Amino acid sequence: MKTIIKSIITTLALTAPISTGAQGVLLDAGTGKKAHILTSADTVRMGYNPDFKSIAVAGNSDYTVAGSADWFTCRKESNGNLTLFSSYNSSATTPRTGQVTLTTADGSLTRTLIVEQAANTAAFTVPSDIKHEIQSATASSEQGGEGIEKSYDNNPSTIYHSAWSGTTMPVTLTYTIKEPSHVDYALYTTRPSGSNGNFGEVRVLYTTIDNSLDFKELGVFDLGQRSGTHRIDFGKNGIDNVKRIKFEVLSAASDGSGKNFASCAEMGFYSNNNTFASELAKYFNDALCTQLKPEVDEAAAAGISEPYVRQLVTNMLSSDYSKKYRVGEFEPYRTVESLSRELMTSNYNRYENPTGIYFTKDMPIVLFVEGITEVAPSLIIKSFGPSQYDGDNQPESSYPLKNGVNLIMPTNRGNGYISYYSDNFASLPKVKIHFAMADENGYFDLQRGDTNEDWQNLLANAKSDIIDIRSQRMQVAAPLVSLQRVCPRKGMELAQLYDNVILREWEIMGLAKYGREPKNRQFARCVTSGMYADGVGAAAAFGSFDQWTNPDDLGFWGLGHELGHVNQVRPGFKWDGMGETTNNVYAAWVEHTLGNGYHRLEDENSGIGEYRGWRGGRFQAYLEEGVRKGITWQLQDGPDYHGSTPNNVTVKDEDANGNQGQNVQTTKRNYDHFLKVVPLYQLELFCLNDGAAQAPDAYGKMLEGIRNNANTNLTNGQFQLQFMKTFCDSTQINFIPFFEKAGMLNPVKAYIEDYSPGWLIITEEMVKELKDYIGSKNYAPIPESLNYINAYNWQVFRDKGTIDENTPVNAGCTSEGNAIKVDNEVWKNAVGYETYDADNNLLRISMFGLGDAQKSSRYTKVLWPASEGAAYIMAVGYNGQRVKCYQK
Repeated sequence: MKTIIKSIITTLALTAPISTGAQGVLLDAGTGKKAHILTSADTVRMGYNPDFKSIAVAGNSDYTVAGSADWFTCRKESNGNLTLFSSYNSSATTPRTGQVTLTTADGSLTRTLIVEQAANTAAFTVPSDIKHEIQSATASSEQGGEGIEKSYDNNPSTIYHSAWSGTTMPVTLTYTIKEPSHVDYALYTTRPSGSNGNFGEVRVLYTTIDNSLDFKELGVFDLGQRSGTHRIDFGKNGIDNVKRIKFEVLSAASDGSGKNFASCAEMGFYSNNNTFASELAKYFNDALCTQLKPEVDEAAAAGISEPYVRQLVTNMLSSDYSKKYRVGEFEPYRTVESLSRELMTSNYNRYENPTGIYFTKDMPIVLFVEGITEVAPSLIIKSFGPSQYDGDNQPESSYPLKNGVNLIMPTNRGNGYISYYSDNFASLPKVKIHFAMADENGYFDLQRGDTNEDWQNLLANAKSDIIDIRSQRMQVAAPLVSLQRVCPRKGMELAQLYDNVILREWEIMGLAKYGREPKNRQFARCVTSGMYADGVGAAAAFGSFDQWTNPDDLGFWGLGHELGHVNQVRPGFKWDGMGETTNNVYAAWVEHTLGNGYHRLEDENSGIGEYRGWRGGRFQAYLEEGVRKGITWQLQDGPDYHGSTPNNVTVKDEDANGNQGQNVQTTKRNYDHFLKVVPLYQLELFCLNDGAAQAPDAYGKMLEGIRNNANTNLTNGQFQLQFMKTFCDSTQINFIPFFEKAGMLNPVKAYIEDYSPGWLIITEEMVKELKDYIGSKNYAPIPESLNYINAYNWQVFRDKGTIDENTPVNAGCTSEGNAIKVDNEVWKNAVGYETYDADNNLLRISMFGLGDAQKSSRYTKVLWPASEGAAYIMAVGYNGQRVKCYQK
């Protein structure tokens, strides 16, 4: 390559005319004068093609000249001026810079000029496919101001929409091309926001100039009601002389009102531009344009007249041309909609197939594609960057792909993803793509075998502000600055933790056990504000993302909580009141199995009343409000929303079967969501920690039972009872006493606050029916004290340890304010403590470890309400054993 560069520069130098307009000037060079040099420019700018520029030089001394790069040469002219000659710049992404140094003859002074050569913009010259002008169009239904003409006005921000009042399917759209033309494909672009009216199944018909009234069917295509730009091919070789095209929209996305709609931002009809492909075929042996023909060398490249082809050939001749991410294979995945229906969850990853390519807005890139069959993938360009770059909207654009040449003009910056989804994914081939001369950003793939050395190189050479990380089960779009700050060297460890989080959540769901573990991954990304989950996946603001990128202190609860929202099985395990509860079943299990020993429910300083601010106070509230006082689950007062004033609301009355009556006035308020999760978490500790050998898959069995017998028309009360029934049936354990003590089987009629509030109605008859049913099964009993299990005593339930009844009363017990501090090592195998008065009335229940140091199980501060006549404390065993451990 250097040989041809020198040859080009030499040719220019010999043939370039010497400038006559700017003459060198030798200023007064008298004795004692300081040497100086002046130039007509400090910066010399060259085009990407071979170029030359003349610089006028003035001074009082002769000079020598030296250049800093091999892509340009300098020639000192006889008149003292300087001429620079540059070679061809084949880089599409990087301008070249160098320096020219002028030094006086005596060496006392130097002057430096900057030489800049533009990046190669030949991609702007690549001919696009031919778009045919639409003469007119009609629609069977349209809304005033959103007529069919909006679908071909070349403005994707305006849309055609059928009547807002609804219409009858199919909606028919008919387009007439101005001149009969060969059509290879149509592009249908959905509305820029929302999904109402996005085409699902659509029948496409056409006429030719030979018979403009006889419509022939092209086929029925399922566009999946998905947003983006969809490509519809007119056969393998296109169709000649097309005059009219008709779309019969058979189904489309709706707003849930039962009305039918159709919408379209842009519709276009195209012919392939085959001349460019023919030019490429002269020099390349393959469709991806990665293998040059044997006879193509540097001299041949220099003689190519088509600018982009010359640029590409020149790059392919260079040993520096990286194909690590520019050339890749991309797999098909199951549609997220189909998967969510099977799993009864929210959506999994919409951004499978990260490309490792970074796209710049308005900078064209050519993609060479091979292997597309019946399902055409799309390129998604998405910015997950902060607002200072893109505003708060984090823009995204979609580009349908075809075999052969694809010219992409990005409308936003961002990382690239190949969207390749189909319910027939198992039978589809991989698609090969060459992102010619594109910016390689890279991504980290644990399954691929990437190492921490790869990780460090990735962070050091990133072009984007977002790094894509993926493992077998998880993909994360993470901020580069966060990774550089808290995870500069441990990419493998971080990716493995991500995978383990999903592994633990899927363990709860029973996906592996029942053959439902998908190829699709779950997804998390950075957003401009908040921490939440939505139809895209889990999200955390840039300012919070360090919690999700630090492998030495990962925020397991927060990440597990948001991913748990995605995995909530709905509605069977997400009835009203469970919106911020059953997702924490996942969060608690992730924290318990993967964390550093800290448990939010047991270790957080919280609580109400006499135990306000104590370690384990939230868990304690469950024992006091639910187990001791018998308050109904979902209505138990905890630290969050403690003492909130209920709001008066007017709603439709409802009976236990969901039949609505007249308007009634009732109240609603929020209750502590974390407190509600405690009994559900206790079931995990008992069943999944091998506490009961017959129930290690308890939650998976329960959720599989819900998936297999999904009845979405149940009331909230019926869903709650279904959960308890299914849990008992799937484990063949009688948990009814546990549910009763937790307050989950109390008859209740209350209007429950949630993202969508609703009535919770459980009648005495419903309770009796469930208890009689489970009682008839003769399922295995549970330990009597199961409501006392926590992260620090679950092993006692597993090992069936008992309390030594010969331990002296008051041993290991000391008075401490309104509590008695009990040494748990003295009272080994106690799982909790109960405080009684002299008449044997239960005054308080104290959580094992209450008030101790975090992550410790040494002591318990047992509540001692002296003003209520506290007289003695009983240490409680897993099986209901009670031994007096303290007496006043």
